[in-house]
Amino acid sequence: MIENVAVSLKEYYEERYGKPNGDRETLDVLYDIFKDLMHYNFVTAEVKEGISEYYRLIQNRGLPAYEWILEAFHVVSKKSVEKRNFPYVIGMLRGWLKFGFGHIPSQEEEEIVDYFQEVTCTEVSSDTRQLLQNLMGRYGVLRMTRMISSLPKEKDNLDLSKVMAVKLSELLESKYLDK
Repeated sequence: MIENVAVSLKEYYEERYGKPNGDRETLDVLYDIFKDLMHYNFVTAEVKEGISEYYRLIQNRGLPAYEWILEAFHVVSKKSVEKRNFPYVIGMLRGWLKFGFGHIPSQEEEEIVDYFQEVTCTEVSSDTRQLLQNLMGRYGVLRMTRMISSLPKEKDNLDLSKVMAVKLSELLESKYLDK
């Protein structure tokens, strides 16, 4: 029987690694964890600088930098040896910064988003991507593809991609909800 199951990422990592005091100690802990998880003998100054840079970048956005970076380290550490490197960690963190924490895009999702952008002539925001993901889960890729082509092509000075995603949601609900 498992006792004391951590209920959040923060609790899990605090229980596993302790809670560092201040940014300097946090960064030192991150350097050591990176070295251990990636099975490196040492961490280069360049990697330390990169970890520090992404720590500040994520933190300045009001996001839990320590937990995000630890999670990226853990995910990457389970990859094949050639992928266990800092550039791979950076790619993962950049994806999360753009699409939300933990996001791993599927090929179908990318195709739907690309098609949605093509039809609406808009760039999809993070909020819109989440809405499109929700719609894919509710209606499926086939229905979404059919209904995206029904969207009008308009442009304005607002987040038109979100407006179009809401419109798509309404079209899907009216056509498929009660069937």
